[in-house]
Amino acid sequence: MPVPSDRSLHRLTAPSVHLPFRLSSQVERAFVEHGLEKDPTKTNTSFAHSVVTAPHPRHVRPVLAPDAAAALEKALEETKHAIRRWRIFGLKAPLADYDRCGEGMVTETQFLRVLAMFNLVPATPQGRTALLDYYRGKGAKEHMIDYRAFLQEVMAEEPAS
Repeated sequence: MPVPSDRSLHRLTAPSVHLPFRLSSQVERAFVEHGLEKDPTKTNTSFAHSVVTAPHPRHVRPVLAPDAAAALEKALEETKHAIRRWRIFGLKAPLADYDRCGEGMVTETQFLRVLAMFNLVPATPQGRTALLDYYRGKGAKEHMIDYRAFLQEVMAEEPAS
């Protein structure tokens, strides 16, 4: 077997000068849409377009079992009715006090504590569990409750009929 020369070893071990260029062109091909400056109505075909237009995971609510969905619906109706009847408008302030980072999430205990302050905790354990599961965070925030989505749901004005 022939012994490789220094020159051939250098070629085998030296990093390719074209590697950064190839990598940048692949990244550009995946995330950049060319030709939009000439035709703004062009539909995006880049990979990033599908990533950017996907719904935010926080806005995707879980699909509950039929009995849990019924318990959730009943709990939300009872909460909405109590808010209208007792004219509870200060529900956001105590929840926001617990939200130190301003991300719209509080722990399960904090959420239930605020609901208990206003006597809004669902009466049945199934309703309470369904309410917590429906507004529970995703991934690393699984122990947190999305109180902004809850407030948006229960504080929404009923359409005049």
